[in-house]
Amino acid sequence: MILLDCIPPAPALVADSLTATSLRLEWNGIDIERCGGGLSYLVQWKYEELAETWQYCRNQSWAENDQILVQNLQPYTKYRFRVALLLKSTQHNPELIVSAPSVVIRTLAAGLPTSAPVIVRAVAVDSCRASVSWEPGPFPNGPLLSYVLRLQGVDHSQLKDIPASENTDHYMFQNLKPNKNYSISVTMRNGVGEGPLAITCVTTTPEPAVKDTQQPILILGGQHVVMKQDADMLDDPSVVYENKSTIRGIAIHVASAQLFISDSLGYVYRTSITKRTKPTVILSPSQVNFKPLSLSVDWLNLHLYILGEVKHATTVWQIARCNLDGRGLTVAVAGFLTRPTHIEVDPYNGYLFWVTRGGLYRLDLADISNGVKHEVQPYLILEDVNLGAFTVDHTNFRLLVPHHIQNTVISVSLDGREVLDLRANTQQPKFKNVVSLAMVNGLFYWTNGEEVLIEGYHLGQNRYFHNAYPDRSNGSFVSVNVLMDASQPVPVPVNPPTGVQAVLGMERAKVSWQAPHLLGGQGKGAWQNWSYELEIKDESTGETIHQKDISGSSHTVHNLQEKSEYSIKAAAYTSAGRGPWSTEFRGRTLRHGSHASILWSANEGLLKSDVTGENIDTLIYKASLKEREVDYHIVDVSWYKDVLYIVGNNSALYQYNITSHQKTKMNIHSVGSIAVDWISKKLYWANPKQQIITRANLNGSHQEPMSILAIVKELIIDSLEAYLYWSTGHAVEVARLNGQDRRYYHSDEIFNGKQVMGLTLDTENRYIYWIVRSYESGSIVYRAPTSERISISQKIVPEKVSIFFFFL
Repeated sequence: MILLDCIPPAPALVADSLTATSLRLEWNGIDIERCGGGLSYLVQWKYEELAETWQYCRNQSWAENDQILVQNLQPYTKYRFRVALLLKSTQHNPELIVSAPSVVIRTLAAGLPTSAPVIVRAVAVDSCRASVSWEPGPFPNGPLLSYVLRLQGVDHSQLKDIPASENTDHYMFQNLKPNKNYSISVTMRNGVGEGPLAITCVTTTPEPAVKDTQQPILILGGQHVVMKQDADMLDDPSVVYENKSTIRGIAIHVASAQLFISDSLGYVYRTSITKRTKPTVILSPSQVNFKPLSLSVDWLNLHLYILGEVKHATTVWQIARCNLDGRGLTVAVAGFLTRPTHIEVDPYNGYLFWVTRGGLYRLDLADISNGVKHEVQPYLILEDVNLGAFTVDHTNFRLLVPHHIQNTVISVSLDGREVLDLRANTQQPKFKNVVSLAMVNGLFYWTNGEEVLIEGYHLGQNRYFHNAYPDRSNGSFVSVNVLMDASQPVPVPVNPPTGVQAVLGMERAKVSWQAPHLLGGQGKGAWQNWSYELEIKDESTGETIHQKDISGSSHTVHNLQEKSEYSIKAAAYTSAGRGPWSTEFRGRTLRHGSHASILWSANEGLLKSDVTGENIDTLIYKASLKEREVDYHIVDVSWYKDVLYIVGNNSALYQYNITSHQKTKMNIHSVGSIAVDWISKKLYWANPKQQIITRANLNGSHQEPMSILAIVKELIIDSLEAYLYWSTGHAVEVARLNGQDRRYYHSDEIFNGKQVMGLTLDTENRYIYWIVRSYESGSIVYRAPTSERISISQKIVPEKVSIFFFFL
């Protein structure tokens, strides 16, 4: 036996031996005689930056001076190495100890990248834009300089080089044509050049048949009055609110036509825009410790954001938020030493924006928790001291920001990486000192505090020009807002739901899914309160069931036909439209009379339910799962009639009668997994200590070791066909119930980084299924027909999976 105190030291890099694809390690080893002799040595490696298990080096050679040459490594890749010691006498099931791991060693750079980036998703956002997100490939083979993106259509192409230093993993192509096919490729570029392509295709949506022609209504805020003004400059405005105190901030909620006002006395009011009503106080000086200033409405989550001045020894500012009725007041951002001149909340994309003398900032709405979490810092989008009050173009994923020195409006992407001058072609621009800005149908409306201005556009000259509204306020202006649905849009899902799966019973199916992915660049706090629609299609009759108005991420479908195959897909939608359908999940309902059940171990004990997880009963309570006052949990279960055979993590086997509720510890020891042959009334179990499969009568008598030597992980019996199936860490095998006629369904080398993780039988359709997990291919489900004399396996789920169930 190997002594536990013989843990060897870590291998170390030999000086001047490192190349791009090889290195030498030196290792002093251990006292072989002291550890019993008969040892062999192998080197293991793992990637430092990838989720990887230790693997054995296939290309290693040992020299007499305790040096190891390791070859065929990847250039510019971080590794750790260790030495594994194995007893030669048991190399088929070796007992081993390993050395401490080496320090991180990175090979030298050489050549082009050998791996492509992984395109996570690519989607057409609308008729003129496409978004792509990616992850870096594992082997850049040198310092990564940039990602090179190419979009190619029949008569249109775009090229974008994104520096790796920007740490971005997404990009949106714009100015595309409606209803066109485009290919998008992404490569990694190092100092030598570009690596292989990752490529995908997208199709832009058709151009909307009906464009928004709604005429805007302006809500103009003066120092003491708020007026409603039609877009026609000659129309007279109507007064919707008056206040003797000075108005500090104004915001509107378009869908409910509500107006919010803060004043110099420290009050925040709510009133109607459509008719003159008595304002309601939602916040008063006695309720808050700050003086409200600017306001902004989150129209999707129904929150009001308030910029406030806090009086301490020195004046500081903060941004708070509350419900639209003033309740639930909390701090969003605190501790401003210089006053933000403007704030805007954007629930469509999930951010809170503000501008100060330092520039333009954003904070993810998901990071708001009664003040900014200490590890979360606001992100500086654009550093400039000359920025004015901005507006958010939500559906175009950009901020429209006046620049007072340049006397123009610039378009700034949500991350600040793209900044464009939108109004270089303006005749006599008047964008200096903008204190409030709005955009409607591509034209700006704004105030500089003294007058309200509007843009016009001359198509022939391709130039913008500015005009001022007649001054009817009898004072200065505070804000310009637009009462128009497009100014507070409801998002439409761009991506489909993911991970649609279902468990089917005789007449119902329990369906679950994950929410659609957000677009790259949107914040974690972007609004995602989608409704869902399911389409359930009977594949034999073509009959389709649609169920809508589903909230959450699961739903139970009733009134299905027995023993029928169904395809199920899901889509998310809002009042603004429906997103794309998910991929289909296919499954078959059970036949009537099939009393299928699921058993599982939980905190409460051993539970039983039908296959859809309903009608749950506790078969064995947790209090019963004790052995000498020590709790154990269940690792495997089999049964015959009303008797359960339970394997505990203490390797003991228990017999439990679910009718009499009597539990008996059987005189069978070292049990890893259990199966029952209900025809011959025999127990079969795997003994991990002796590494053998044994069988006995149901009461444990007449124990008979079988001629099957293996470290068995899972054990399954097909009594009708008289076959015994089992899996080890690297193989799936079958034999007759007497141990004869043994053969493999699946076999891998022991030390190749792959592992068999699950095993199940479909006795009705005569298939065996198993999961193999590896780094290269993720988790793959295989199946093979149980009737085949020569077992040929077939991949049935080539993509990565996390868990696989089969119920009978």
